[in-house]
Amino acid sequence: MYPAQIGNAPPTQPGFAPQPGYPGYVEQKKKIYARVWFWVLIVLALGIGGCAAILSVATVAINRANTTKHTVIYSVTGTGTATITYDTLDNLNTGEAQLPNVALPWSKTLTGAGLISAYSLTATVGPSGGSATCTITVDGKQISTNSATGALASAHCSGIAS
Repeated sequence: MYPAQIGNAPPTQPGFAPQPGYPGYVEQKKKIYARVWFWVLIVLALGIGGCAAILSVATVAINRANTTKHTVIYSVTGTGTATITYDTLDNLNTGEAQLPNVALPWSKTLTGAGLISAYSLTATVGPSGGSATCTITVDGKQISTNSATGALASAHCSGIAS
């Protein structure tokens, strides 16, 4: 009588495992990392976590850019008089001013902030002639300059704070 007939499985040969349906076969459970659902959960966790991390970093960066203050200097140098017009767009708020017959040189310092900050300056030389050079400086960095010479000539500068 074989041991399998009395309830005991025969010893297996080295290198051979009992096959399903034969005595001594023990079903091996897959390791957790070999299961498909494990990798699906990992991908979902990384995807959701990664998106949350990116949104968090983006929110902080946008908030910082929106609240950072900029020192803006409009300046016009030259000879004679000029009509000066300047426009400002900060945090989607606009402002405009026009100053006629201003003796040169002239400058104006403003404080701006926001994701979208755009600045514009125009100097139009008076009818008596002369010259004008406009300059826009944001946080100590010149972002635009232009010159004009002659009666009623215009120098226009514009730029975006970054």
